Amino acid sequence: MSLTLNPGGVWGIGHGFAVGIRAAFDVNSSQFGFTPLLNKSWTIKGENQFFKAYFVEADLPVRFNRPPGGVATNPVTFAMHFGVGF
Repeated sequence: MSLTLNPGGVWGIGHGFAVGIRAAFDVNSSQFGFTPLLNKSWTIKGENQFFKAYFVEADLPVRFNRPPGGVATNPVTFAMHFGVGF
């Protein structure tokens, strides 16, 4: 079983864009790292809407794996997220 803790922050930079960064700590693992991100959101118009916006987000997870007695690796991945905010 694995669990990754990702504390971080996101800051609005205007026109529906935001940038952020998250730390990454894998519990019971020798892996750690960070994830920078770029987010763009669009407001959903209308009154009494449950969902307030939809968004797209690009992430670049960077990890450092340092297993004791093993080979060190530095995986980097690109990820996209699509969703709604409420």
